[in-house]
Amino acid sequence: MTKTKTVKKYSLQDCPFYKARSLTRIAECLTIRPRNINHPRYKRPQFNKLLHLTKDTLEEFTNDKCYKIHEITDKKGKKRKTEVPIPELKLLQRRMVDLFKRIDPPPYLYSATKKRSYVDNGKQHANGERLFKIDIKQFFPNTLYGYVYNFYRNILLCEKHVATVLAKLCTYDGHLPTGSPLSPILSFYAHKPMFDKIYQLALDNGCIMTLYIDDIHISGERATDGLLWEVQKIIHQHKMGYHKVQLYKKHATKTVTGTIIVGEEVRLRNRSHRAIHDGIIDINNLATPKEKLKFMTTLMGKANEAKQIDPAYTGKVEYLRNQKKHLMRELKKIIVAST
Repeated sequence: MTKTKTVKKYSLQDCPFYKARSLTRIAECLTIRPRNINHPRYKRPQFNKLLHLTKDTLEEFTNDKCYKIHEITDKKGKKRKTEVPIPELKLLQRRMVDLFKRIDPPPYLYSATKKRSYVDNGKQHANGERLFKIDIKQFFPNTLYGYVYNFYRNILLCEKHVATVLAKLCTYDGHLPTGSPLSPILSFYAHKPMFDKIYQLALDNGCIMTLYIDDIHISGERATDGLLWEVQKIIHQHKMGYHKVQLYKKHATKTVTGTIIVGEEVRLRNRSHRAIHDGIIDINNLATPKEKLKFMTTLMGKANEAKQIDPAYTGKVEYLRNQKKHLMRELKKIIVAST
C-alpha cells in the first residue's frame, strides 16, 4: 500500500518568511533539493544555481527579463498576453507556492488550497438560500507591486530589503504576472485584509462566504442588495474594482464556480461535461507524448473534480490514469534514447 504523504500545516506567523531579516536565510529556505529537479530537462547548467541559492542569485531573478510574453487565446476566442517566468524562476516560484500552501488557510478560501476544489466551493452554497456573487476585476494585473510588498513588509514583518526582493521575485512590470504558478495563492495573501473584512461581514449577517481566486460568493437569508453594497464598499476602500455582479433569489438555479446549484443539489455544468468528453477525443490529435502528457494532466484534474459530483466519471478517471502511465513510459523511452 502506498502511504499518503501528509504535510504539516502552520500558522502565518510560523511561515519561513515571517520576520525574515536576511536574504541569506531566504536563499537557504528557497534552495531546491536535488530530488526535486532530477528530471533530465533540469540537468542544464542554468538550473545548478537553484541547488545553491545565494542572496545575489535571488536578486538576479528580480529582473523583468526573467519573463517571456506569450499570446494565448481564451475560451471566448479572445487573444491576450500572459507573462510566463523562465523555467528556473518558475521552479523557484513553485517552491514558494509549496511554502505558502502549508499555511493553514482560512475557512472561506477554496482556491490554491490542497483538498479543496471548485466543487467543494459550490457545495457550501447548496442551501436553497439567496446568493450573490461578485468578481474582483483584473485580479492579477491589478494586484500591484505595492500590495505584494505590503504583505511581506507589514503582514509577514520582513526587513525592508528582504520584502523588496521577495516582492520583485513575485511580480512583473509592477504587478502579479498572469502566467506565474505563484500568482493564485499570493494574490489572496496580498489582499487578505480585504477578504477577511468581507468574511466577517458575511458572518455578522449569518451568511456563508467563499472565495475562489477572484470570485466571491455569499449565500444566506440576508444575502441581499444591502449586503452586496457593503461588500462593494469594502472592495472600493481597498482600491480594487469589481464586475460580473449577480444576485439569485431563494431556491433559484445558481451558477457557482463551475457548478450548478439546484435547490440543495450540486450539479456539473453542461459545458464541463462537454469539455471533458471533447478533451478525451482531442488528446489523440496531439503530435508528441510530451504534448499529450501535459494535456492529460489537466484533463485528469477536471475528471477527478467531476467525479466528486457525478460517480459516472469513475471509469473515465481510471481510463485517463492508465493512459497517463502509458504516455510516461513512452516519454521516458524518448528521453533515454536522446541522451
